[in-house]
Amino acid sequence: MALTDTNLGGELSLPFYEDKMGYRRQAVILRKHLDQGAPMIARVWRATATPDGADAYREHFTGSVLPALRSLNGHRGAYLLRQDAEGQVELEVITLWESFEAIHAFAGADATSAVVEPEAQAVLLNFDKTVSHRTVVVDTVTDQT
Repeated sequence: MALTDTNLGGELSLPFYEDKMGYRRQAVILRKHLDQGAPMIARVWRATATPDGADAYREHFTGSVLPALRSLNGHRGAYLLRQDAEGQVELEVITLWESFEAIHAFAGADATSAVVEPEAQAVLLNFDKTVSHRTVVVDTVTDQT
């Protein structure tokens, strides 16, 4: 399944994953359009770590990554999600951006390449080399209307 978004100039694929019960689910991130009419973009990246490695990554994320992100124009927020499973930890990072221009300021020319610092690589078992982007169309977290 693909959605066409003329504001972003292309198609957005919505990935499928298998939940713990074996059901095939489709990942969707939702957000209300910004007041300016421009969609917000969610940048999604995944990694796995040992429990200690996940704790170390959280420290790296809060101490190094978040301060750097907050200094960038167009950065709108971030989530670090964690799921412990069978001695390993699945991590998912979702960063929120107001435009692809803002993403390029962070990621460089190839917006699909993951930005994973050596300090992060050292504490992770493996990580995605690429990221996915989603248009956020509904937001019940920050929408106070």
